[in-house]
Amino acid sequence: RANLSEAQVRGEKEVIEKAHQIRRKQNVEHEKERFWKRVEEEIEGTVRSGRMSRKQADAEYERIKRTQQQKEELSRELHRDIEQGLRELQIAVREGKIGQEDARREGDQMRRNLEREIHAAHRRIDFEAQKSRIHQLIGEGSLSEEDGKHGERRLAEMQRRMESEERRMHDREREMRRHHAEREHR
Repeated sequence: RANLSEAQVRGEKEVIEKAHQIRRKQNVEHEKERFWKRVEEEIEGTVRSGRMSRKQADAEYERIKRTQQQKEELSRELHRDIEQGLRELQIAVREGKIGQEDARREGDQMRRNLEREIHAAHRRIDFEAQKSRIHQLIGEGSLSEEDGKHGERRLAEMQRRMESEERRMHDREREMRRHHAEREHR
């Protein structure tokens, strides 16, 4: 390794990162397959038991599909943002504004924050989908008002937990921005 040029090391790192990206994409695809298999088993079991009609099952598949599409689009957007941030870090390293180790640490922190942001955003999407579903079921008469109130209480608790997590996430982001600003003024 000591005999490798900086360009060779950079090339090796790019190859390794590309391999990691491919592996992550494979894992995501595998998880999607497992998710849809579980959804299908659950919905089809409910149809077979008579607790859901075929029409309701088809509507549920569509609802879940829309929710998953929202999550995927949001994840793509957040990944684009993180990629831009990582490119900016590398530019800062090349321009001598920060050291490679600081850039690595900040990049790692950005990736950790990305995962938290994605998780929080997915929870918000799930929350809205559940809220909509509860109101739909009450409107159809498929869910009693009492069960609906119980569902609403659970949603309110879920909302409080999401807001608390978002506050913690924003506090961490604010701390990162403060640290970044301090570094810029050095």
